[in-house]
Amino acid sequence: MIFPITAIGIVLLSSGCAGTQSESESDGITVNGTLDISATKGDAEGEICVDRESEVGPTMQVIITNATGDTVGATSLKEGIVIDYGSLLACQFAWSADNVPVGEKFYEVTVGDVGSVTIPEDEISETVTMSLG
Repeated sequence: MIFPITAIGIVLLSSGCAGTQSESESDGITVNGTLDISATKGDAEGEICVDRESEVGPTMQVIITNATGDTVGATSLKEGIVIDYGSLLACQFAWSADNVPVGEKFYEVTVGDVGSVTIPEDEISETVTMSLG
């Protein structure tokens, strides 16, 4: 399912096969996601990349909040890896947040000052894929 966020240029794609999640009443779930941005020409698939035109990169904070705005998960982006989508090279930054409580009506995932997406409860256990640009 695609949720366009045109005001900030982010798209959320949910894909149940791209990641693994564990579930437990006391521990919550692990939420996995990625942020894709355009790679620099000359980067090769599988190489570590750095977005040279913005501050997107490793250690950028990923915050997950619930409907009332309480933080229910936090992590940071890992190093970006160049992914070849055929006609497009992207720099993909993965992230994973553990022990996110289940049972919230919706969750908001915010990546640094890049932007955020709102995800319904029934889709939070799927991999969250965001694209910028």
